Amino acid sequence: MRLIAAQIISCFPHVINIAVKTALSRIGDVELDDADNSLSKDLVGCARKLVNASRSLGKRRDALRDAILAIRRAQTSHEGNHHYLMREVVLLRDVDTRWSSTFLMVDRLLELYPAIKEITNSPENNELQSLLLEPFDLGVLLDIRFFLKTFHLVQELASAQKTPCLAIVLPLYEQLITNLRLLKNALPNLSHAIESALQKIHEYQDKCHSTNMYSFAMCMSQLVIFKFSFSLTWAVVVNPTCKLKWVEEHWTQSRALQAKEAIKETVRYKKLSEMLI
Repeated sequence: MRLIAAQIISCFPHVINIAVKTALSRIGDVELDDADNSLSKDLVGCARKLVNASRSLGKRRDALRDAILAIRRAQTSHEGNHHYLMREVVLLRDVDTRWSSTFLMVDRLLELYPAIKEITNSPENNELQSLLLEPFDLGVLLDIRFFLKTFHLVQELASAQKTPCLAIVLPLYEQLITNLRLLKNALPNLSHAIESALQKIHEYQDKCHSTNMYSFAMCMSQLVIFKFSFSLTWAVVVNPTCKLKWVEEHWTQSRALQAKEAIKETVRYKKLSEMLI
């Protein structure tokens, strides 16, 4: 029996990257009405243009910092305002190879938008006015930010582990799918984009479920045993923290049974070398 599948299955960040970029590319695929007009504008692209233009000159960056400080002073002088204070931070650009940078760019733009709007009143920054977003566009961009944050938080959970393994990552997929399904109802204007992201994740899951290695990752662990002869041997045992419970709860009955039989066959082997033949 071979434990290594013939097909190559992408890692967690790569799958998330594909799902997010697919969803972002589908946001504008809607029939136009009042809400969808904003979606057809490619608001992420509009946000990118505004960020790049606001950062393009040193004078603009200085003006933005001064506007932020002025807003902070106004907020602190306002009686009873102890809940929110604009941070003294800079706008962020996104990078094509890192989808999470798009979330960070949009998140920071929305945070500093009042300061950006303030500097457009200056004659030397008049050209920025044509790049400002309409109030309804800002609302839709806020929805896009909320959608991207769902992926960002899940990836942060995986990144928090020093050595994230499949036993940690696979349950995160299930949680992500649950969150996205709830998000489809909460953000109906983005439901078509969210569905495209779900389809990409399900494609990956189908490959996972057809590979016994993923069953072993969720149900088993390997122990290194030192013998008195100073040689090493490997023992494969059922993971006592989860056993087959997670697989039975989240996989189909037939696939869970297949995983169980594969594990039974595997534990009969005494050495790791025999498992890899």
